[in-house]
Amino acid sequence: MKQQTIHRGLWICAVATLLSLLLGFAFLALTDTGPNREGRLFDTDLNLRYARLCVRLFKEDVGRFPKSLQELYEYGKEKIRKGETESGFWRFPFEESISHYWKTEKRSREHAVLDGSGGFFYNHENRDIRVNLKKPLRHYWRCYSGRKTNEIPADW
Repeated sequence: MKQQTIHRGLWICAVATLLSLLLGFAFLALTDTGPNREGRLFDTDLNLRYARLCVRLFKEDVGRFPKSLQELYEYGKEKIRKGETESGFWRFPFEESISHYWKTEKRSREHAVLDGSGGFFYNHENRDIRVNLKKPLRHYWRCYSGRKTNEIPADW
């Protein structure tokens, strides 16, 4: 009889532990404030800074700004092919990982108009590169409550 009580107690503890884990994972999935969102913010910010740096390097090498991010991409690929730079330096395409397009190839889209449709905005006349998202992060990530929730990516 005593062994049956111990067995039942262990079973109850195991079920309670599993329920706690399930509730914890459900909470993280619903709030979506975990490292995945922060990682996507970091990647987008890094790609934005990197694109700006590459535009400056292109200007130093060629004497003008690239007409598009695609031209910048082709230039970098050619430098790698010729062995003029390390392949890790010119990594492309620049990708935005915030909008609903982040799981598709459209996240590297380039736009000449800052219209909020995702991807990157690039103006070759003044070398302005921005994340093409004009609303605060809370608009794109409804349950996000992280450090940049009220920031507008186009203002970065």
